Amino acid sequence: MADLSARSVIASTLLGTVPPRLPGRLLVAFAGEFGIQAGTTRTALSRMVDRGELRHLEGGRYVDLDVRLGLYRRLSGLSTKVELEGFAAELIDRFGALPREVNTLLLVVRIKAMCKRAGIAKLDGGPKGAVLQFHNNKFAAPEGLVAFIQDQRGLAKIKDNKLVVRRDWSKISDKIKGSFSIAKDLAAKAESKTQA
Repeated sequence: MADLSARSVIASTLLGTVPPRLPGRLLVAFAGEFGIQAGTTRTALSRMVDRGELRHLEGGRYVDLDVRLGLYRRLSGLSTKVELEGFAAELIDRFGALPREVNTLLLVVRIKAMCKRAGIAKLDGGPKGAVLQFHNNKFAAPEGLVAFIQDQRGLAKIKDNKLVVRRDWSKISDKIKGSFSIAKDLAAKAESKTQA
């Protein structure tokens, strides 16, 4: 009976109150050293993932909810390319190769930062292009906006106080890259006005 309770304490420590920071295969092997069967450890990890207490990453790693929320909080305060690249490098050092969803999230944060610099309040991207609305329906550099529209050769226009940019984005990656490009170009136009 004492052996069973010791195993329970170890399992609770490994898989419960102290979130695992090792790859799953190492957790299974470590728990096995204390007589906990591999199937028991895997089941416990799966249940924690199902309850949202852990997030399973590529490479068999797990991240607990508090760590994830802390990372999201930090990410929300980043805005420059250097800050985001440093954050990505830290994630890779800590968790290994980044899943596609994390890379997409980092790109979306970069788009958001560009939108803020450009004074874009809302950017809706879809398969046929993007619709942008500026903060207070004003662009910081009207002459820059006119130049942007002219550079688009008929693929951009103002409609109902919104900028409509037509594109053919068949893939999500095209939409993300295209949205970033539009926001970056408009940010450069807006910043050229403030520097002048």
